[in-house]
Amino acid sequence: MKVSIEKDYNSLSEKAVYLFKELVESSNIKNIAFPTGNTPKLFYKKLVELYKDNKIKLSESSGFLIDEYYPIKKESKDSFNYYIEKNFFAHVDLKAKYSLDGNNLDFLTECRNYEELIEEKGGLDLTILGIGENGHLGFNEPGSEFNSRTRLVELKNGTLDLNRAKYDSGTVPKYALTLGIYEIFKSKKIILMASGESKSERVKDLFNGSISNNLPVSVLRLHPDIEVLLDKGAATLIEDNIVELVN
Repeated sequence: MKVSIEKDYNSLSEKAVYLFKELVESSNIKNIAFPTGNTPKLFYKKLVELYKDNKIKLSESSGFLIDEYYPIKKESKDSFNYYIEKNFFAHVDLKAKYSLDGNNLDFLTECRNYEELIEEKGGLDLTILGIGENGHLGFNEPGSEFNSRTRLVELKNGTLDLNRAKYDSGTVPKYALTLGIYEIFKSKKIILMASGESKSERVKDLFNGSISNNLPVSVLRLHPDIEVLLDKGAATLIEDNIVELVN
């Protein structure tokens, strides 16, 4: 595990873009899983700017969205499909763009087909992640088994409360479709981003806590190729010797 602590959110986002560019250009990175949420927004903005300046090529890379509310229409402004299109997909020329359909009534088939699609394409080469304030990965909430597959999940009350403030159209869906921890962990490379003191407890748990499905993010300590990017706010509660140990 490699850890970088940047001075602020802007520097964190710049570091993520630099690392992403380096990986795409120097490694065999073709299939990339992308997150939503507040943390990657500036990363996407800076990445789009880099693309428009012809400083990065993405035509050989395919993008996969990690999760989606359920049920929800793709065109809803509250959907993650809308988020990723608005912030990233619509502005770059990826080889292909894939996402879970939160409006498919047959969610079992939807999840199975998405998982099989990723396998058919050769698996995920890179997964970019944020960290939920309760330690979830994607929408794999606390209690999710480490061998969990792409599936429908029921969201915890804390997740619903946090999402409600960002949700425009009525009641927040109580369910979501998500890549399972199994698929995420199989990714050849992982970049985990965390910003702000609100994430500092979970960041501390990532390094100091036990590896348990009560804290899904803890499984990443076992991943063979992960880079953790933090700003000073998110790193508030970790000790210097922890950073030295994992680098």
